[in-house]
Amino acid sequence: MIVCSTFVVLFFLCKRAPLYLKRAWEENESIISDKNQMKFIRFTKYLVIIFSSLVKVLTNPEVVYYLLFGTLAFIATLYHPFLFAFHLTEFLLRFPTLRNILKSVSDSLVSLALTFVLIIMLFYFQAVIGFLEFYEDYLNQCE
Repeated sequence: MIVCSTFVVLFFLCKRAPLYLKRAWEENESIISDKNQMKFIRFTKYLVIIFSSLVKVLTNPEVVYYLLFGTLAFIATLYHPFLFAFHLTEFLLRFPTLRNILKSVSDSLVSLALTFVLIIMLFYFQAVIGFLEFYEDYLNQCE
């Protein structure tokens, strides 16, 4: 499983990381507009651009996901196979229908939480009414 996960991560990084780096480099390229600066200042600006581009790539959610994907494959092999369950989330990325379902649930999270609270309250009311109405039927049975 480590080999397959490593291939997935490497393929993703080879395919997408250069695009993310190029985009980040182009966003920061305006810093080096003056060609007549001293070499040390230009070198420092290049280092700043390289560092900020790498930070932008490594904080990209897709890159973080695939790095976590590969890391958990190693940890699952060494520690516990249960951590391979994270690999099932790949289905959310592969199928747009599942992504839309997840988006619809997360968009209406507050209303779903309030519905859950209402259901819990209804269960509680039913339990209280059942306890008050049928108390005699359960005497001396719970010991």
